[in-house]
Amino acid sequence: MGKTHRKITPLISVAAMIVTSSLLGLPETKAYAQQAAGSAPFINSWLVSGPFDSPVVDKIYDCEVGEVVNYAPRASEITASSSTLAVNPVSYLVDGSTRNQWVTENDSSPWVNLKWSEPVAINEVRIAQWGDSRHVNNWYHLTFTLKDGSTVESGRVDSTSANPSTPTVYSMQSGLKNVLEMKVEVDKGRAPYPSITGISEIEVYDRPVPVDGKTKLAPKIGESLSFGGESKNWEYFDDRIYNRNYDDYQDLYGYYAVKKGVDTKNKYVYAHTYVYSPIEQQGYFDVGASGSYRIYVNDRCVTPPSTPAEVQKDLTKQAVQLHQGWNELLIQIKHTYTEDVNSNGVPVALDQHVAYLGFYGRIADQNGNTISGLANSVTGPSESLEIVSQGLSTADQTRAPLPKNNMPFGYQEWPYVWNKSVTTNKYGVGASAFQFMAGGGAPGYTWKIAAGRLPDGLELNADGTIADGLVNEKVDLNSTKGIIGGHTEPGDYDFTVQVTDSAGNNTSKDFTITVKERPNKWFEEGRVGALTHATPTYNYFVDPNYSADQWAARAKRQGHSLVSVEALQQNYFWPSKFADPKHIRQEYLPKDENGRVVDGLKQYELAVKRYGMKFGLYYATEGGGLRHYSTDVFVQNVEDLIQRYAPAYLYFDGPQAMPNANFDVMYSLVRDYSDELIVDSNAWGAEYGDPDLRTGEASGIYANAGTNHLVKRATMEPWKMIHTKNQQSPYYGQRDDFRLVTKEMVMNAGRGYVDNNDQSVIDSRGPNWDSPQVIATRYPKGVQEFIDVRENLSRWFAPDGLPERHESTTGTTPYFLAGYGYEDDGRGNYERFAFPSSTTGPQWGYATSRDNNIYLHVIKGPDGKKGFGAIADRSLTIRPISDRVTSVTWLNSNLPVTSFSQNGDSLTINLANVQEDPIDTIIKIVTDNPARKYQLTNVVATGERLAPSVLKVNAEGYMTYPALKAKLSAIAYSSTNPDVARVTAAGTVIPVSNGTASIKVRGTHEGVTREDALKVRVKDRAVYVAEDMIGASLLVEGKEVYGEFGLTDGLRYELEGRSAKGGAIGLDAAQVRWHGGIVDLDGGDKYQPIAIKEVDTFTFKNNKIVTPDVSERTRGVVWADVTLDGKTVTTNKVFLDLLPYRNLSKTAEITASQQQDAVKHLIDGRAVDATNFDRLKWSVAAGEQAWIQFKLAARSELSSIDINFNSVDQKYVNTPKTVRIQTSLDGVSWTDAGTISGPTG
Repeated sequence: MGKTHRKITPLISVAAMIVTSSLLGLPETKAYAQQAAGSAPFINSWLVSGPFDSPVVDKIYDCEVGEVVNYAPRASEITASSSTLAVNPVSYLVDGSTRNQWVTENDSSPWVNLKWSEPVAINEVRIAQWGDSRHVNNWYHLTFTLKDGSTVESGRVDSTSANPSTPTVYSMQSGLKNVLEMKVEVDKGRAPYPSITGISEIEVYDRPVPVDGKTKLAPKIGESLSFGGESKNWEYFDDRIYNRNYDDYQDLYGYYAVKKGVDTKNKYVYAHTYVYSPIEQQGYFDVGASGSYRIYVNDRCVTPPSTPAEVQKDLTKQAVQLHQGWNELLIQIKHTYTEDVNSNGVPVALDQHVAYLGFYGRIADQNGNTISGLANSVTGPSESLEIVSQGLSTADQTRAPLPKNNMPFGYQEWPYVWNKSVTTNKYGVGASAFQFMAGGGAPGYTWKIAAGRLPDGLELNADGTIADGLVNEKVDLNSTKGIIGGHTEPGDYDFTVQVTDSAGNNTSKDFTITVKERPNKWFEEGRVGALTHATPTYNYFVDPNYSADQWAARAKRQGHSLVSVEALQQNYFWPSKFADPKHIRQEYLPKDENGRVVDGLKQYELAVKRYGMKFGLYYATEGGGLRHYSTDVFVQNVEDLIQRYAPAYLYFDGPQAMPNANFDVMYSLVRDYSDELIVDSNAWGAEYGDPDLRTGEASGIYANAGTNHLVKRATMEPWKMIHTKNQQSPYYGQRDDFRLVTKEMVMNAGRGYVDNNDQSVIDSRGPNWDSPQVIATRYPKGVQEFIDVRENLSRWFAPDGLPERHESTTGTTPYFLAGYGYEDDGRGNYERFAFPSSTTGPQWGYATSRDNNIYLHVIKGPDGKKGFGAIADRSLTIRPISDRVTSVTWLNSNLPVTSFSQNGDSLTINLANVQEDPIDTIIKIVTDNPARKYQLTNVVATGERLAPSVLKVNAEGYMTYPALKAKLSAIAYSSTNPDVARVTAAGTVIPVSNGTASIKVRGTHEGVTREDALKVRVKDRAVYVAEDMIGASLLVEGKEVYGEFGLTDGLRYELEGRSAKGGAIGLDAAQVRWHGGIVDLDGGDKYQPIAIKEVDTFTFKNNKIVTPDVSERTRGVVWADVTLDGKTVTTNKVFLDLLPYRNLSKTAEITASQQQDAVKHLIDGRAVDATNFDRLKWSVAAGEQAWIQFKLAARSELSSIDINFNSVDQKYVNTPKTVRIQTSLDGVSWTDAGTISGPTG
């Protein structure tokens, strides 16, 4: 019998489902992750019910279907026209992952063929692109071979997406039975054919057809949805009530799991809405959901359960016939979840059965545009007119209380609920405007404000929407419409809305919008934050007792309001469920008793918070070197991090690696936990989801970043990292001068930015990148170099005996000064401050302000600023200053300026007595303005040991930020147990008898009083801080990690305990066991790179360490075990490069041809420091020949001569062209030892 051949065309009925496909006569309907085509708004208020163990609505309607089977993996034979690449076999077509592809080259007629051993029924085929731009498949031709030998052809099926995550779907309404083979030809007939092609995945289904439900549903708030013993109430749901993420995503996971504490995994949840249509007409129910979902319309089971896919907007565009009047739309979502694991039994989360749960939904025309006259409601038909928008409530027990507000919160300088990207990129942000809902009466509703008012910047449209700021559906960044004003007072805004129906009936309801300061404001005014890369690497591989406490205290001294640490980039640094201990990136990391990666983050979190700073986390979006590329992994990992470490800030690196992911899902999870938690996304100027901050990688000194492209006010945070001789990096390698790093901090404050002053312990990642020898040799040096730069920066900001200079940047905003090229826009002049030029902004520097203080930063270098070179005759006139000026001070030296005069709002300052600071000369102006945003928030008591029997309690006050010090007055001290320890009025603790006491400290600043307490202990007349000792710190000659030392008479050391409260603990009452050792730089391995042999040739006495004699450069190391009050801790290790020679210059008699008085600076050990900068040097005028002579104490053998030359702004200056070195035995006859050239560049 001959074979028959026929061609079929897919047909579209009213209830046909269109999923990212271009079917007969309909336009292409692409699915988008966060932004969708068309003007139709998304529905953001629903009724929800669940979770249920079974599909109760299916049972009520009697339309339950079995599991939808993908027949592609069940094919008995899969072949291809060719498979030229062994790493891309044809089997990848059905492996369940679009990350793997079948690929072939130089095949002009490529095809793949699936053959089944038993006939199957098919009505849908999904084909996913291979995701390579070298050849995007344009169309497919499908041929089905039936059991009787006949064939059926599809004709040309155009590809609808180049994205593997949104496959082309070929649907047949009538379907095919008894199919034994299916052949897919790629771009059949295309000429010339590209040299390469491929397909990621093919799926084959026989999906159920729509049926009418046997029972009617009419959901109402508070009523139950029940079947067969399962019953749950319908509840009003709008996640915007508590979740500020700008999106249209309905985050059910946040509602059920985070707020209510209910597990929905592998259970069913329902979402329902009513839609009023004034006429019978066709529309499209556009839905996208996680898990497996199906749609019901007007009690008709319209779609079969979907195959789980990455949730997106408009994933399903379901054609529906809207009746005249109220229509019911219902979504069933099964929260499919599997804990898929790898061969080591470690979760991998590669499939779409994910931990999160949520959906999108709207009614639109076929192009996604608004259908005129529709109205959404959670209650629908009733005789009486009512306003049904409301807050959340439930009769269930909840893990966390549901919020009491009945409207979403508003934030200063941010759009109210709505938002949109300036681009149409699928990964951008899109959030519909808020719309009040009514029900009942005669639809055709008109709305107005009947009493009260909305916050400034907002207005109510007649259709019930709070107006957005879009112009022809596009963003206008210069518009303030729909944005709460920056001068709007925080607080509650009460108002009454009234709705009138088409019959003239009206009703009203009271609402409140609570306006808050935008959550990123504290970060913006803190002015200094930090990333920290590879944070615990040094603890893991070099010294487990490296002090996170000292590291955090150092960050505080540098002025940080926040410090974040890296959780995942190239390695896991915490015991995530996804951290496979056998993966090469985790193999060498230390493991806990359960075989999991040791938690390297906890001690850093505690240390940061201990010093009053906010704590943040850095996370690589796609998993960095672990290459997860999974929204599910992201969500589960980030939730784990939030629960473990309670961060205030999350920095997501590399979102551009996952353009097909759903950032609504990712960032909504964050905001489920707190509206105060802020997000930065390192997107290189693009917009992935809804970040709170912008960032840029400041590659060069004084580098700037891109202009603003967000509707919401989002601060720029340029990231920079210092780089030193032993801290090499692929990033900018010349940022090793603390003077320049400090200038950058001032510059960024003046621009209105937040300076991201990276606090990495070491910019290296251990044995996967460096050999054990490199780790042993270089890591300690590099860590110490970082410490030295940061300590100098800290000392400049807080010079001994002078006011802290952090006050000129911390808590400040840029201050507008007239006459510098632009007018005050009243909105912060953000772009003007951020991008000064030779014609805009003060050429002498920057101006900042806080409360009644104005700071002028006279600075040279950044943004082309000329410093005093732009101030003629040292007289500076500025305006406007509307308040009366009470003082003008040269802050660097705490001296009043020569004189100043005020005329109206103009101030003229005589700077004749002000000396230029090489970094920043700060002029502080104080006015009589009584308003204060910043007041005393904290008093912190710490102990300073002056002698074994003398402890001084110091009190430090600060305002919001630890760097913003408050001068305390009326400080009072008291002891809770004077029989143990008394305290004087000056804070000196006097021991009386053995025991413990708390010293209470109370301080006042500008009328605000705060207090703190410090626990002390007396033991045998010694008095010391008795707070919990968490560690001990060792310094050798001021070095915490590494130093290089020649032969000496002993190295001075300092040893102190560290307190869980923050600060030092004296150790006079402690027992100390010292250790010394020699490091075998070649003796370690990848698991333990540091090989130490303890020796007894180090002696420790009288606060000095005497090191052993060596015949060659030798790496030594010292540390100690400290026991106090029964608790033993181990100090950090200090590595010492011991040299077999002395520094002879220290004891030499030095003479010079000129500048004899300055020769002492040649041997003072100071090159550049924070107090003297480079002034402590010997120098002569250019063009003069000069010499220096060292007369040694005894005849000696010289091994080397070290010479340090002068540098400014990364360049050597005033260096000699040549230096001739001579030696003499008698001071008369000289022998040339060599000639060197002076450094350049």
